[in-house]
Amino acid sequence: MRKKKPDIYEQQKRRRWEALSQAPLIKDSFPILASLSVHMTFEEPDWGGNLSPKHQTLGPESKAFFEIECPYYECVSGGYDLSSAVAKLVSTRDTESSGTIICQGWQDRERINKHRCLLKMEYKITATYLKEA
Repeated sequence: MRKKKPDIYEQQKRRRWEALSQAPLIKDSFPILASLSVHMTFEEPDWGGNLSPKHQTLGPESKAFFEIECPYYECVSGGYDLSSAVAKLVSTRDTESSGTIICQGWQDRERINKHRCLLKMEYKITATYLKEA
């Protein structure tokens, strides 16, 4: 009897969960950070139907995991990595950072190597820092 080939979406979900579970806590990676807030809006390049905005607030006990999943559930190997934006924000002790990232995943499993997702995410990261003693 042949083994069932693992579903690409199940593999993607498992890899993401493993990365999240291994990520350190914010208090360990960024001890000066009191909280981090990420506001995201999305713009669809093809048909103009934009998705609802997302908002995430993280505290010291949250995982220092800043890879945002592409909101399109059929997107393969996509998403947005805000790790370097967060690291730069905290290293300079700025309170806000914003930018745009375009998802480079594949639109769905049938279009792998044929058509990119290209969902645009605009983000604004707001940081608050612990008071120095």
